[in-house]
Amino acid sequence: MHDTGIGIPPDKVHRLFKAFSQVDSSTTRKYGGTGLGLAICQKLVALMGGDIKAESRTGMGTTFFFNIITVASEQPQRKYVHYNHSELSGKHILIVDDNSTNRRILRTQLEQWRLIPVLASSGKEALECYSRVTGLTL
Repeated sequence: MHDTGIGIPPDKVHRLFKAFSQVDSSTTRKYGGTGLGLAICQKLVALMGGDIKAESRTGMGTTFFFNIITVASEQPQRKYVHYNHSELSGKHILIVDDNSTNRRILRTQLEQWRLIPVLASSGKEALECYSRVTGLTL
């Protein structure tokens, strides 16, 4: 995977895979993150007998590489999961997320389950939606 982001100075790339470590605390405030994502990726890749690394150029972006050991299945298995959502049908569910794409995805899924999604992009908007739907004020 390659991104075209801000890149990482060569002397700080080693910190990427360390849990709760941030390359630069000033970028954490701007871009978010806890410093766990790549540490988790590294553990998962190691559990699959592989390794992961990153190459980066400041101002040019970062490329991540990983390899894992796999064996092709001789008998593919299909597992179907069927849930009975009938007892939930028609119930309201409040979705609060500041990301419009996430709200759209969740709305689509919940509508397929015959739920009534109520969408909010902030805590304030969520409280307004809650009051509107329930008639209660918090």
